[in-house]
Amino acid sequence: MGSFPMGKSIAIFFLLCPFFVLDMCGQDIALVQHEVLTFDSKTKGDGQVLYVHKPLNYDQEPDKRYPVIYVLDPEERFAHTLVAQELLAAYTNSAVPASIIVGVKSTDRYFDFSPKASNDWPVPSFIKKTGGAELFRDYLRLDVIPTIEKKYRTTPFRVLIGHSMGGLFALETLFQQPDLFKAYIVLDPSTFWNNGEIVDNLIAKAKDLNIASGRLFLADGLVPETMEVKLEPNQERLEKYLLANPLPNLVYKYLGLRGELHNEMPFQAVYQGLKAVFFDYRVERPWTLSAQQIADYYTALSAKYGYVVEVPAMLKNRGAGRN
Repeated sequence: MGSFPMGKSIAIFFLLCPFFVLDMCGQDIALVQHEVLTFDSKTKGDGQVLYVHKPLNYDQEPDKRYPVIYVLDPEERFAHTLVAQELLAAYTNSAVPASIIVGVKSTDRYFDFSPKASNDWPVPSFIKKTGGAELFRDYLRLDVIPTIEKKYRTTPFRVLIGHSMGGLFALETLFQQPDLFKAYIVLDPSTFWNNGEIVDNLIAKAKDLNIASGRLFLADGLVPETMEVKLEPNQERLEKYLLANPLPNLVYKYLGLRGELHNEMPFQAVYQGLKAVFFDYRVERPWTLSAQQIADYYTALSAKYGYVVEVPAMLKNRGAGRN
């Protein structure tokens, strides 16, 4: 019997996974429910829009707080981020925590996510203006994050997901204001911008970066050309540099998705990225641990995450051995 190519089988699984999760967990998963939050911004003006998805039991657990995953380009990236996060958080000893997901719209992504184009770099003709990244970062820092943290029950653990121009913006944010987010999921970033300026700046200033505690997942689509797999040259420089020169206090993971085109790769990469930035959230082989060891694990995890991570009910007072 023939088999599906991996990409197709994963896609089919994701399409069906709401039904699998429903069956395995015995509970509904709120995969498409979200709020549209309109608010007035000091930096960008009135009538700004955010998409907000709350965890399933948010209203039933009024004392519980949640990490927040901020998604750029939500028109394209919000839905599959939501599906991936809900699937990974569906179990008692889950791979990631239940989280609030916030889609952050931009007015003009090429302006909002970009540094100012240099004079010696030919700006593509379809891009009308550049250089709005600093203003958009202020918008996140001064308006979006405070609005979300005032209205919803959040923790200090914030994740930023950006693809393409959004990936360029996320990288620049990591290197300029690293503590604005705890973790960064950067997908096929537009490192070609200004002839690879962001990579040049990283290499030049790496020793001066002040990252208190961060996590970076970087993924690229690797498109086969004849017998080779090629990266955009500046993406390759970035990936090789970060692997060869680990940055202090930054947990880094890279994933190359062979055969995935630029606009296809986020589907798998978001799923893998969430697992990567929450790599230590799940207790491995809990049946081999005593109740005290499990409690100690979550105490240490809470210190790293910056909030009290509760021991899942199923693992409390478990003791050694299987149930």
